[in-house]
Amino acid sequence: MGAGKSKDLSDVAFDLTFAAKQIQNDAKRAQKDEVREKSEAVKAMQLNQMEIAKVHAENSIRSKNNYINLMKLGARMESVAMQVKNAATVNNISSQLSQATVSMEGALKSMNAAEVCALFRLQK
Repeated sequence: MGAGKSKDLSDVAFDLTFAAKQIQNDAKRAQKDEVREKSEAVKAMQLNQMEIAKVHAENSIRSKNNYINLMKLGARMESVAMQVKNAATVNNISSQLSQATVSMEGALKSMNAAEVCALFRLQK
């Protein structure tokens, strides 16, 4: 059951990482839009078209705010993906340890306690 959960968590971590990358790409697009709108505003001001410049400036500000918010969201999603990935790793290791413990218990039951003590003395 632990391996199944770990697989599910790994899938979730991958999906979160993929979504974070998509959001960061959207943020880059928003940054390019900001630069484009800013240059359009400057051109409109040079042509003395203040109303058009104002519209482009507002669009530029909106794109910049969108860029900042998308970058924050992408960073948060990457952080959550790393935490989920770590949880999947911990679940996988704990299931492996529990299997090893069961195997060791079986081996110890079949061995004589005196033999186990002798083995530990030989290793030192």
